[in-house]
Amino acid sequence: MKPIVIVTGLLACFTTAAFAQDHMDSGLAYFQDYCLKPGGKLEKSIGLFSNSDTFGNERSMGSDFTYVSYTGPDGINASVLIGASFTDDKCTIIMTGVDEPMAQSEALAATLTETAGAEFMEWEAFEDYGNGGFGYRDAQGDVVVAPVTTGISDDIVHLSFYPN
Repeated sequence: MKPIVIVTGLLACFTTAAFAQDHMDSGLAYFQDYCLKPGGKLEKSIGLFSNSDTFGNERSMGSDFTYVSYTGPDGINASVLIGASFTDDKCTIIMTGVDEPMAQSEALAATLTETAGAEFMEWEAFEDYGNGGFGYRDAQGDVVVAPVTTGISDDIVHLSFYPN
């Protein structure tokens, strides 16, 4: 009886770890496809999200700026903000349910940095990111991956692109 319990427990751990890795991989792929590929053209990012089979429930707000948010799969959502006076323009993938958000942020940023062939950077605390974040800067703008410290939960990570 004990071997079955141990095997079942190990299987549950591996399944949970595999889901967590798939969650991170999906968030990273969405960020690359919807935020980075348009090359800083945030209106194009909005078009990609709006016409996506993956993201839906589009909500827009703002009279003197554009803010559009989308609901995605498995706790991965998105938003695009353009023209606001309170922060820079950005495209963000919002990941919820992230174990060890600071460590995962650093790992995701390292992957993005390596893919871009850029220099890995650390950001001091700013805006919603009280612990700072990680990423890189290139000719297109800043890529920052950071855990949110002002939210309703401590398991949220943002992958944000701030175009120049």
